[in-house]
Amino acid sequence: MAFSSLRCNFFLPFCFFLLLQLASPVENGPNSTIKRVVLARVLIFRASESPDSMASQPIGVVDIAETDAGTATLNGTINGLSAGDHGFHFHQFGDLSKACMAAGAHFNPHGKRHGAPNAAERHVGDLGNVVANAEGVAVVDIRDHVVALNGVNNVVGRALVVHDKGDDLGLGGNEESTKTGNAGKRFGCGVVGVLKEQ
Repeated sequence: MAFSSLRCNFFLPFCFFLLLQLASPVENGPNSTIKRVVLARVLIFRASESPDSMASQPIGVVDIAETDAGTATLNGTINGLSAGDHGFHFHQFGDLSKACMAAGAHFNPHGKRHGAPNAAERHVGDLGNVVANAEGVAVVDIRDHVVALNGVNNVVGRALVVHDKGDDLGLGGNEESTKTGNAGKRFGCGVVGVLKEQ
């Protein structure tokens, strides 16, 4: 009994804190203290075998915001591209090594085929194409109702990849088209990082 009393007195601050935590209700409603990500940023670097050897200056910056209605907006620029279309996708992992190949396949938590951004059958990561002008600059201005910064379709911590070639949106008539859109090698990539929570 004496030992039990001593132990309780010794750990009293800890016990009190633990009891408070257990007694506190978990809130998931509008008054919840759980924060949501509302703004993220991607610094895109030229593809390289090792992230350590990537150029210190990014070739692009893309900001991602999520509205209260659940729409994701992507805005930014990417430089150094050849003129024309370039496949643009979120990939599964935030690993930029092995010339961006370590980022894995397109982010596809629902096991669907590759498709256009407005198609019913698409990967979460399918953003279609960005178009570079004659100077090699692509302006990113995308509104997407599938990509998210929270929940199952959350892209935070995953890679955003720009490809060498255009994405055929799954209409190329071969197996690779239904996986990657025949967008070719990975030109550059970056990891989605949190800028703001609320």
